[in-house]
Amino acid sequence: MRGDQASTGLGRSSRDISRQEPEPREAGFTSTRATRKFPRPATILAAGLLLASLATFASIWKGPGAPPPWPEDQSFIEIVDLRISKQDGIWQFKYPHLGHSGGISSSLTIGFYKLLASVPLEVLNHHAKSIAAALFFLGAGFLAGPLVRTWQGAVLLPVLVWAGGYQAVEPSSEVFAAAFFSLFLAGAVRGDWPFLSGVALSLFAVSKVECLLLAVPVALVWLHSIYERRLRWLAAGAAACSTAVLLLPGLYLYREWDLGTSRGIVAFAQHYAWLVVPESSAGPPDTWLEVFRAAFPSAETLWDVVRSYPMGYLGFLAHSIPASLLNLALGLLGTMVALLLFPLVRGHSSEALRLARLTAVCLAGTLLFAALSAVLHPRYLARVYPALALIGTLFVERLWAGGLEGRERAIGAVVLTALVLTVGIWVAASPLSGLR
Repeated sequence: MRGDQASTGLGRSSRDISRQEPEPREAGFTSTRATRKFPRPATILAAGLLLASLATFASIWKGPGAPPPWPEDQSFIEIVDLRISKQDGIWQFKYPHLGHSGGISSSLTIGFYKLLASVPLEVLNHHAKSIAAALFFLGAGFLAGPLVRTWQGAVLLPVLVWAGGYQAVEPSSEVFAAAFFSLFLAGAVRGDWPFLSGVALSLFAVSKVECLLLAVPVALVWLHSIYERRLRWLAAGAAACSTAVLLLPGLYLYREWDLGTSRGIVAFAQHYAWLVVPESSAGPPDTWLEVFRAAFPSAETLWDVVRSYPMGYLGFLAHSIPASLLNLALGLLGTMVALLLFPLVRGHSSEALRLARLTAVCLAGTLLFAALSAVLHPRYLARVYPALALIGTLFVERLWAGGLEGRERAIGAVVLTALVLTVGIWVAASPLSGLR
């Protein structure tokens, strides 16, 4: 017996060891036959997102090709012009305004594309929306690739991302913001590439004026999750320096911080008339201005409204907050928002927990800023939709593998049924038709 024990070095006989079950192998390497029959999840995911991209491009190119006229938000793709010209002996360069509908990073992307390719105005909208959609799917792929581990999840995620229809909303700056936020999450969730994640966060911050405010709490939560001090400073420096580089040209050229205050008061006035006096929407185009001036005669900014007319502003909030919550709860997105609770309260992986936290912060900030100044339109939620689709996919993967028990499994079955039904409804309703 001692000889047997000494031969194994573990205090057990070779007979006992022979009875042990073989150690499980990693998924995808169980057998050559299984590997050949089922491609890797990453391959299935890439193929699914490619098909979703092609379907989106086909839908986009069936729509109008010319950009809508000003003051429509999508008109920024025609207005942006990065050419350096000389007029009356003065060199001129029109750097994008952060407060405009295209923001800075979205306008720069379209502006550089217009410099490289001579695009006729008749199809400019096709090109701009296709670029935004391609980046949208690319960001979703980089975010989901390392986290989706089963073929079921690899099939489900492209369907969810495509069925949402957010890759084709207007203005395209919303889609660019979603792409940059997904690229940021791709590195932040796994703790990789702190420098590139900081740059992606800065691109998200200057994609729209409200995203600059959203990026602050998102950055704080992200930096708090980085334990190594050197990497934390690298990430913070990359985000801060990149944001400064993108903002400083506008400050130098225009000698002011363009934070969209004038555009913000116009948006508030329009939504105030629409929510508080609904019949004004049936009147002439300038009826909203008359309604706003009657309620807030001397207000020139949103801060003037809050400071000088607090009761009127509270009346606006009484309408805007329920309307925003209703938009949040509608359809597939409401189901996915509910799934945010599972990674936050259950013992998921650190990546899933970090993903849920960063997504929840961005979603809460989007809801807060929209409800305080206007109302939460569904298109604002494009920026967090790929992350919510991934959270829904991870939940389904865990449910499929039996990772939920008892009451949680029953709740999961109900949520999964709702997920399937709402996907069917969204696909049947053709979300890419522009209704959203």
